Amino acid sequence: YVGMCSDLDDIIVFREDGNFLVTKVNGKVFVGKNILHVDVFKKGDDRTVYNVAYRDGLKGSNYIKRFSVTAITRDKEYDFISQTKGSKILYFSANPNGEAELLRITLRPSPKLKKPTFDYDFSELAIKGRGTKGNILSKKAIAKIVKKEDGVSTLGAMRIWFDESVKRLNTDERGVYLGAFSADDKILTVMGSGEYKLYNFDLTNHFEEDLLLIQKYDSRKIISALYLESGNKTLFIKRFVPEPVDKKINFIGDSPKSKLIEFSLDYKPLIEIITKSENGKETFKAEIDIAAFIGIKSFKAKGKKVSAEKLIKANWLDSIAVDYPETKAAAIEPLSEVANDQTDEKTNTALSTDISIQLDDLESMDQESNETEANFEIPDNATAQMEESEAETELETELETETEEIPIPKKSTHIEFEIELDDQHIIIEEDFENAKSKQGKEPETKKKEKGNDGQIVLDF
Repeated sequence: YVGMCSDLDDIIVFREDGNFLVTKVNGKVFVGKNILHVDVFKKGDDRTVYNVAYRDGLKGSNYIKRFSVTAITRDKEYDFISQTKGSKILYFSANPNGEAELLRITLRPSPKLKKPTFDYDFSELAIKGRGTKGNILSKKAIAKIVKKEDGVSTLGAMRIWFDESVKRLNTDERGVYLGAFSADDKILTVMGSGEYKLYNFDLTNHFEEDLLLIQKYDSRKIISALYLESGNKTLFIKRFVPEPVDKKINFIGDSPKSKLIEFSLDYKPLIEIITKSENGKETFKAEIDIAAFIGIKSFKAKGKKVSAEKLIKANWLDSIAVDYPETKAAAIEPLSEVANDQTDEKTNTALSTDISIQLDDLESMDQESNETEANFEIPDNATAQMEESEAETELETELETETEEIPIPKKSTHIEFEIELDDQHIIIEEDFENAKSKQGKEPETKKKEKGNDGQIVLDF
């Protein structure tokens, strides 16, 4: 199956030998062998884009290109790749809305090949004429090319109409205008069978005969439905947001006896329901604010019971004049556009201030440290001062570990203590001789290392 067409239409045929032609629709016509693609041709169609990757010659480089066919002479063959002997088409796709897919290219193994696979995005390639040679994809031999991801359109939004008489989409301004579609936009449809389905905006889509609603899908919209359950003929009302899936979804139950009575996509709809008692003598009328009557649930939920009486009539009243709220992203965008520069400016100012303060603090610390070193003296009889300085040092160390901020001393610290050193620059303690006698004589190499390090070791 190719598509819907008439005797007045033309078809376009692409072949594996790198040629294509446009011919009249005919019951029996020969267009060549090894056909790649066949479709109904529309003159002046600049939205249908063909993506091609091919090898130029038997051992030549590999090229990639995008082109469209807008005008052509009927029954004349045209080439769209190089006709060098041995040229071969490695990849071909026809995109009715200028989609640009992502490819995974696998190169043929070779001893010096470092990267055997890589990706290429068609959106990086400009759309040109069919006669262009294209861009070099790789000079190395390609083993295979596969489509890694479906792409989105690189063209502007497409204005689409729906023709009720044939139930088809078109761009010729026939029927009801649905809107401008691009990228991942969808079409929402609701059927009389109590089902809904989301479609893409491909012009070849087919729609159900019991179609009740068709419009551009809006993720904010809520469906409010009044339906009759199959089991005990009880009326239920439910509200749900259609899930963005491509399959057909039944929202009134799987039983074929369930029946959709009314539905609405207003934000706060009002409905009037008229019912009759079982004996048929009493008639009841009720006006229901559906938004207040029931909250938004899943499409799988049964809903809320309205009445077990026999339904006579249900009418939609004028809805409460409240529009759908904007999405969070839309509400945030204006604020971010206006306040972004101010926020960045404040942040940069705060950062520069913090950095300057830290630099000043470090400079002052260096100066105070130098002053401390300059005032460092070894006076006589400093045992008490040494014990006090040890306590102060331990307290400062505990404070530094508890807080990760850089300590800023308020004033210089003057430390005075006395130490006695031997000829090897080792501190002499009172019990040093006793400890030495117990441990024995220190090895000569170790003693030499201590004497050559050029440092005074303070052992507290």
